[in-house]
Amino acid sequence: MHSKRIITGFILGLMAIWSIFWWPSYAFILLCTLLMSWAALEWIAFVKIKRWWQQAIAIAVLWALMVLGNRYDVITYYISILWWIVGLGVVLLPFKQSTWLKRPVFLLPLGLVLLIPTWVAIINLQQQNPTVLFYLIMLICFADTGAYFVGTKWGKHKLFPVLSPKKSLEGLIGGLVVGSVAGMGVTFFIPNQTAHHYVMWLVLGFFLILVSVLGDVFESLVKRQCEIKDSGNILPGHGGVFDRIDSLTATLPVFALVCIILGLIQ
Repeated sequence: MHSKRIITGFILGLMAIWSIFWWPSYAFILLCTLLMSWAALEWIAFVKIKRWWQQAIAIAVLWALMVLGNRYDVITYYISILWWIVGLGVVLLPFKQSTWLKRPVFLLPLGLVLLIPTWVAIINLQQQNPTVLFYLIMLICFADTGAYFVGTKWGKHKLFPVLSPKKSLEGLIGGLVVGSVAGMGVTFFIPNQTAHHYVMWLVLGFFLILVSVLGDVFESLVKRQCEIKDSGNILPGHGGVFDRIDSLTATLPVFALVCIILGLIQ
């Protein structure tokens, strides 16, 4: 399992570097649209919608709202942040009080709220400042890897024993350290940085890693309510596409809005 996870992660990392820095915008948009569509199909499977025409309608709605969300990107980011404030409360509720999550009337629209801001944020960041997008990718992916390996070897104090038994305080600390080192390594390639900026990136990195945990744990909550282990099996050692991007659904919209405030993107 460890070897599969490492190999898959390495391949995904190379693809991320290649696509973020060297692909033309239209190709990157197409790739992200395909990934979000695949993740949407995995999410649709949570509520056991299997008829192809129903799935097709859901994907068509997703695409249409992606275009609309991109036109009103800042509003889209604020909607996402408002949801994640609510999502934090949902995660902290006793497990039995969140059974409503598995109802299609709630779960299907929620998939749109998760995926559309993620798509809008990653597209805008890649088009306007690929380096800061790569900072976030490195930060979150290495935080996830560090948390996984540190938690597997030394994890004793469980953070979410019901929702995500493998997550531990030790793993979180490992993720904060490893992710922050990886993210800070990228910031040295951002021009015109001062000591004040590097401190800002470090603090921001800690915050984003904590936000990423919320995205990860929330997906675990949904999967447990729907009695599903992984969203899919397309990525050996990682599960499905949604399993791989769950942390990014929480962090990308927040990060994009921060970048707008800091003037890194428009």
